[in-house]
Order: sequence, then structure tokens, then C-alpha cells
Amino acid sequence: MTSKADFIPSLTDCIWDLEAQRLYVSTASEGVLAILLELFHKTFGITPTPLLPKADMAAVFDRAFRENIPVDGSAEVSANGCSVTLATPEQQEDKAHVVVVNNQGAVTTALQEGLRITKMALLAVDGEQELAFSLADDLTVSGLKLPRGEKGDDAVATFLLKADACACVANAVECMSN
Repeated sequence: MTSKADFIPSLTDCIWDLEAQRLYVSTASEGVLAILLELFHKTFGITPTPLLPKADMAAVFDRAFRENIPVDGSAEVSANGCSVTLATPEQQEDKAHVVVVNNQGAVTTALQEGLRITKMALLAVDGEQELAFSLADDLTVSGLKLPRGEKGDDAVATFLLKADACACVANAVECMSN
């Protein structure tokens, strides 16, 4: 006799920004993303296309390491400390990486020796809003610190605040990757 495990549904947070024509999905799992996109297409008749980098992201990260990058209007992106993941082109194919945390000298030396930044801690600043996150060279965002609503705010206001933060980071990533 074979026992069957109970089906346990899983939830994946999504935000569909109709105005910007973007779908934000909170998963790094390719399997979950494939299922979600198939359901999205069946439900809405739309097949979202992933945002792929058009720019050399290692060059973009190198620039962000040295200077602030204006992204849109008054917004800009800069390195958030000196936390990076580095690899040589050969290591990148083998998925072998070196992580450097808060050591500007080590990152500078690694870049001079030909290593490339493959992931970087960044800070997007737009007015008074500061959003810390990490960005990989395939445009995967991780570690985004979402703002908290004010005490006493209703759930809708808090949701809109967080959705606005996601849109701000997505816009910064899109501008940096073009």
C-alpha cells in the first residue's frame, strides 16, 4: 500500500502593475514561476515576458561601485556598502563565486585583477525613500527591505506603500539594465 501525502498549497506573492505593464513575482524558483506564468496566461490571456539585461551588468555594477547612477528623475542607485559577489568569466560558468562583504579595498583589487561583479548590494534613493536590496546580473532582486506602514494605517495604505517600493526598485533595475 502506498501512502499519499496531503496536497499542501503554496502561495507566491504577485503584484500586477497595469499602468507600468509589469508583473512582480516573489519567487526565485523557476518551477514555481513556470506554473504561475501558465496560470496567469490561462486566467488573463496574457503571457508576461521576463525582463532581461540589455547592458553588461558587470560594467553597471562596476560603475555603481564607484559612483551613484541616476535612474529616473530624482532617483539614483548606489552601492550599499561594499557587499558584492565576484567571479572570473570561467568561474561564472561553473557557478564558483567569491563573496566580499564591506571591504572596499578587496573589491577594488579584485576588479583590477579581472574579476567581475555578479551580485551587488544596492541602495535606491528617491526623495526621502531609501530602499536596500541586492541585484544579480540576471536581474534577480533579493533582500528588498519593504517600508512599514505607519501605526494605525489601514491594510490598503500599507499595501500601496509596499507596492510603490516594488515599483521604484523595478524601475531602477530596468533603467540600470538598459
